[in-house]
Amino acid sequence: MEQVIEFCRYISSFGGRAYLAGGSVRDKLLGIEPNDYDIEVYGIPNLDEVLSNKYDVDLVGKAFGVFKVKDYNFGVSYPRTEYKIAEGHKGLKCNFDPYITTKEACGRRDFTINSMLYDPLTETYIDHYNGMLDLNNKVLRETSDAFDEDPLRVLRAFHFISRFNLTPTKSLIERCKKLTMVGIPKERVWEEFKKFITKGCYPSKGLQFLEETMWIIYFPQLQRIPINYKAIDKFGKLKGKKLEVGLAILCCYMNHQTRAFLMQMTNQISTIKYVSRLVYSIRPKYDDFRVKEYSRDIIWIDLFTVHQCIYGTSASLFNTINKYHLFPDKYK
Repeated sequence: MEQVIEFCRYISSFGGRAYLAGGSVRDKLLGIEPNDYDIEVYGIPNLDEVLSNKYDVDLVGKAFGVFKVKDYNFGVSYPRTEYKIAEGHKGLKCNFDPYITTKEACGRRDFTINSMLYDPLTETYIDHYNGMLDLNNKVLRETSDAFDEDPLRVLRAFHFISRFNLTPTKSLIERCKKLTMVGIPKERVWEEFKKFITKGCYPSKGLQFLEETMWIIYFPQLQRIPINYKAIDKFGKLKGKKLEVGLAILCCYMNHQTRAFLMQMTNQISTIKYVSRLVYSIRPKYDDFRVKEYSRDIIWIDLFTVHQCIYGTSASLFNTINKYHLFPDKYK
């Protein structure tokens, strides 16, 4: 945070104002230390020149109003507004303007909990859309009508609801029902699903949101095959959640349809094969033969975690696996 304050002072010396923005502010309020910070700079039209005077700046994102400061854990951007020029996730046009108001800039953000700014120099928050209140009440609410312009925000809602135990407003659910997944690149869908699995502490709430918004239809395997909500929520409470393990629990009843489900979202063949193998290997009990056989294709601590979430703790299975030295040392 000291680097951020130093940067904000530097911007201030040029007559500008720098604020923490978006998820950085949300996480600060939740007491979560962010891996990196997002900073919006107001009042400086030649931001690239000002930054380059002191910092080693990656200008690759300049056309998008975004600058990466090398060797620092923050990115810098102009405030911007967006408007729709075509259908789909990519049909947005951005306008970068260092002189727009903070309310205009915050209004284009997806949810009120992500629409706040924080001034590190005065230690004050700017909260035009009552994001702090919604965060305290665990409510997920769209910031403005601009929400409708990007359908990817439905999947971001899916991930945030699972991650922070939020309750979507009725208006958000109704807006999402009117949007479609058509045009969203599969890699973006995959990114939100990965966050849902590895960061979600309440996965069943996210899945319920997909059902309420009718977006479950874009994942037909989830729609047709029962989901073990108790198991996926048990996984959500674990620390250091592994993507493949969570996906195997989500897909535990899909069997041969696991591959089709995953291929809708990713081309990572190794991940698809491993998750499919985990799903194939799920069963209530294992004899010595099965334990040794499966050890050729899977990491046993992964399958043991899947088994624990679905069937509960099994001392006999643990002892059998341990007998063949199939656990990492830290689990023995």
